[in-house]
Amino acid sequence: MNTISKKIITLILALGLPALAGAEVLTSAADFVKLPVGGRFSAMNGNVLATASDIETLNASIGGMSRVETMQVLLQHEQWFLGVGHEVFGFVTPLKLVFPGKALPGVAAVEVQWLHTGTFASIDSWGNEIDQVGLSGIFIKLGYAMQLVRNSSLDFGAGLSFGFVGQSLLTSKNTFDPATAVQNKPTIEAGAHAKLYLHSSSLEKIFGDSISAALVAQNIDFSGKGTEMLPLHFKLGVGGQLYKAVTFDIDVSKYMDKAFVPGIGLEYWLKGIVAFRTGFKYDPDNKAMLSVGVGFKYKIDKYWMHFDYGTQFLSEVSAFPPMNFSLKFEIEKIEIKDKTDIYYYKGVDYFVHNNYKEAIDMWEKVLKANPDHAEAKKRIAEAKRIMKLEEDQKKMQNLELNYQQFKDQQMKTGDTSTTNSSGATADKSGKKK
Repeated sequence: MNTISKKIITLILALGLPALAGAEVLTSAADFVKLPVGGRFSAMNGNVLATASDIETLNASIGGMSRVETMQVLLQHEQWFLGVGHEVFGFVTPLKLVFPGKALPGVAAVEVQWLHTGTFASIDSWGNEIDQVGLSGIFIKLGYAMQLVRNSSLDFGAGLSFGFVGQSLLTSKNTFDPATAVQNKPTIEAGAHAKLYLHSSSLEKIFGDSISAALVAQNIDFSGKGTEMLPLHFKLGVGGQLYKAVTFDIDVSKYMDKAFVPGIGLEYWLKGIVAFRTGFKYDPDNKAMLSVGVGFKYKIDKYWMHFDYGTQFLSEVSAFPPMNFSLKFEIEKIEIKDKTDIYYYKGVDYFVHNNYKEAIDMWEKVLKANPDHAEAKKRIAEAKRIMKLEEDQKKMQNLELNYQQFKDQQMKTGDTSTTNSSGATADKSGKKK
């Protein structure tokens, strides 16, 4: 039986797919699950489960895709050594933007990945070259997610995705080899994402106004047990923003047949334009893995352009770090109702807890996004009326306290005279002095 050359096996090991260095390389959709998608994902070493909120959630955290509020397009090129390339095209959109007026819930996404290699020698068991071959794999992924809970305290969403692969082994004449025909083994991913809004001034100073968590189950097959190639995979992440400056994401992943793999990703935005990112992960099989990267975003009219770069330094093949370049286009959100609802109900929560100043701040954000929001205007007026009433009551209490202190002082000194409206003093009998 023919075998792939040693170079291809080395290549597959470098890709982080050691279990696939055999005859059925890239014939299962599960093989593509390990490949990074997006420059931010690569730069933070995949530790983006809780904080991802864009098109990269289709691969990072399908539940988090429910948070996507804009139409986005992703283009990626990832370059490995020996001519290996990984190309990605992705598209995600809230359904209400595609079908205006239909009020369709949820977010839908589609993604196409293409992994291709250079040409290598195929040898027989005696070491004789019999052909020149190359690997080429196409992966298609579809995803859907939606918000299940959204109020002043919690955003909760869940999602599901399906992936299918088509792979072929190309000879030097670029002909298809039926021996490597598509197996169409799908990968299924399910996940949930929760964003908890903090209503504590002390916690908000540290973590901002919220903290997020995500749970993902990857590589689910129809039997629910995972595939032989890649067992069932669970990932858990917690993240937020420290002191309104550094975004952090602490993740833990676990294959059913392997040890836990912890990791952390960090991100800092300079002036909201340039991002600096890094990530660290410790895998007992591949040892420590460090990643770094940068990001840049720029707005042209109503369109945002994001450029992200990331590279991972794998301990086993650190001389050949992969380079991930991704370009994302985002149309500025047209529908503002969802965001204003968050601010509005958070203001209501502050109001019922007698935090009127914080409530007004939230409702003013609503008016900034939607100046015609009548309910926010009404609420602000009511909160200001109560604050004015409390201020008047406080002044009255201070006057009463001062008057009582004045009377107490008079009792101590024995002066029982009072002052009338004309300014003259009188004793207890009422006679003027």
